[in-house]
Amino acid sequence: MNLKLAALATFAATSIVLAACSSDPAPSSSSSSSSSGGSSSGGSSSGGSSSGGSSSGGSDAGGDAAAGNTVQVSSFKYTPAKLTIKVGQKVTWVWTGGTHTVTESTAEGTCNKKAGGFDSGQHGTPFTFERTFDAPGTYPYFCDYMDHCTNTTKAQMGVVEVLP
Repeated sequence: MNLKLAALATFAATSIVLAACSSDPAPSSSSSSSSSGGSSSGGSSSGGSSSGGSSSGGSDAGGDAAAGNTVQVSSFKYTPAKLTIKVGQKVTWVWTGGTHTVTESTAEGTCNKKAGGFDSGQHGTPFTFERTFDAPGTYPYFCDYMDHCTNTTKAQMGVVEVLP
């Protein structure tokens, strides 16, 4: 029975995300998170900011990112793996399967955690993490959960390119 409820919750969260992505709200310069009546254990990440943007806590349901600024987080991949946005736009990562993190890397193509960088914390499905990028640059990230990304396998990596 619990497996059926989990599958239903995942389907509902995905439906909410798809509905939210069908609208085209104006980009904002701050981050926010939303919840749909429940919370996941550890349902918020460290809220601080790093140079170039601010992170929100995250939630256990869909987000309100502008269409095209959503990254699906699933088994050993981020889809799309590379996303190009403009300064002030928000990216929403949506967990669609498994347990993962979105952790800023020291350099593209590495699985080394950047000190002071953004980090969603470890979460399972359903969950979302949002971050607004306030400075141009290249922001590589990876999954810091178990062996999802090592400097040998380089399995689960992504990058956000922020244009002026």
